[in-house]
Amino acid sequence: MTTTLQTRVIEAHPELVWQRLLGSVPPSKHGADGIVVRMRCLQDLQVDYELSTALDGVKIDDMLDAVVLLACACSRLDGTAVRYPTDHRQIDAKGLVMEIWG
Repeated sequence: MTTTLQTRVIEAHPELVWQRLLGSVPPSKHGADGIVVRMRCLQDLQVDYELSTALDGVKIDDMLDAVVLLACACSRLDGTAVRYPTDHRQIDAKGLVMEIWG
């Protein structure tokens, strides 16, 4: 990562995105309740995705996380994503902003 790349490449975490979209910490993604909550969230947001074609070795929770990270990238472009920490910016020794998006 470089300071130039950091202007267009972001680090995001799916659990932060889910929490932002749902307004609270969702149930574990490893249980049926957590999967249903995440699928309903994407449906409510009218996020179009297709999970009917299973990928060998890829679990549904990981596919949902990938979809929500794409949604985060879109929200970063339209200005609705949230940067953590929200209140200040720390710079590391390489001059990179220490942040994660959700």
